[in-house]
Amino acid sequence: MAKASSKGFDLEIQGKPTANVTLSAAIGYDKAQYTESVVNAGFALGLSGVKYLVKSGDALPTQKWTAAFGAEYGLHLGASPAFVRADYQVASDYQVASGYQRSGSAGTQNYDPNTGHVSALHMLNLRTGVKVGTWDYSLYIKNALNERTEMGRFHSCNQSVVTGEPSALYYGGALAPRMLGASANVPF
Repeated sequence: MAKASSKGFDLEIQGKPTANVTLSAAIGYDKAQYTESVVNAGFALGLSGVKYLVKSGDALPTQKWTAAFGAEYGLHLGASPAFVRADYQVASDYQVASGYQRSGSAGTQNYDPNTGHVSALHMLNLRTGVKVGTWDYSLYIKNALNERTEMGRFHSCNQSVVTGEPSALYYGGALAPRMLGASANVPF
């Protein structure tokens, strides 16, 4: 097992500038990296030309910077409390150092310069709701800006079984598209 370290900070603040408005903000920084290399057993036995599974100094797959901002306005519709809320999240892009089917640094088992980048994240979520008796009703829009940020890319297979060349086909994942929804909840 490789050893790793993570150093950083989180700051969060929340306030009510008026009786109806609540604002919040959070920011975080994380520098996570392997602090010990792991030699590939196949290399030690002469079965692989790749020396390391992970190398000391390789970053772990985490964003260095993250931030979240929220604003909520509370009001009453007749005798029922209601709210309108917006939440915005952002996270920096990063290079994946190693991990399942992801790129390691040059000289590691999974090295692939075409699959290691994860894009920066920007997401806005909106919600409005009302409480009637014991029921909470709300309408929401997740990913309101319809961001299609690529969150990871992987080879469909490491190499062609026919030619032995590296595969040119990839699959990946992106943020879910804009989603509109409604919910009704009651405690029981």
